[in-house]
Amino acid sequence: LPNMLKSPHQPRLLFVGSKLYELGSVHWDDLQLQQRYTSLGAYSQSKMVEMLLAFELRRRLAGRVTVVACHPGNCVTEVARSIPRVLQVLYKTIVGPLCLLSAEEGARPVLHAATCEAFTCKGPDVASLRRDFYFHSDGRPWPVVGSVLHDDARRARLWHVATTLVGTTSASLLPE
Repeated sequence: LPNMLKSPHQPRLLFVGSKLYELGSVHWDDLQLQQRYTSLGAYSQSKMVEMLLAFELRRRLAGRVTVVACHPGNCVTEVARSIPRVLQVLYKTIVGPLCLLSAEEGARPVLHAATCEAFTCKGPDVASLRRDFYFHSDGRPWPVVGSVLHDDARRARLWHVATTLVGTTSASLLPE
């Protein structure tokens, strides 16, 4: 981040999220989910944490860095590699071809969010967050739902936990 802030061009941070963040919650007493691990719980918590950090970075970097997130859609990926073999076969032969996007189609919103000049951060206001922060697989804005993402105290707590876990401070990451 410090090097990005030195750029003469407005840099962009891109978060590849998932709408499954809506199912997530942060287990503050068990962040690594050592006592209550499930693959869906871990995935949705990781996506909730990602969205909270993206919101917090957008607030902290307002006007200096464009922060956007996108949802690539429900794509055929290796996400099914840990499910039972019979379900993997169903996923790859029936569910995938009939209901899911290809990996190439899933790349479209990522490329769109990474390169589209229309998405620039003018401020941390909720209206702009709802309008131009999170994009769905077809490029249209995806409504940011859930008051948890707008909870300043929760985002600040997560920011503190994250900087502590990586052994840094907010000041070293985001110099004035």
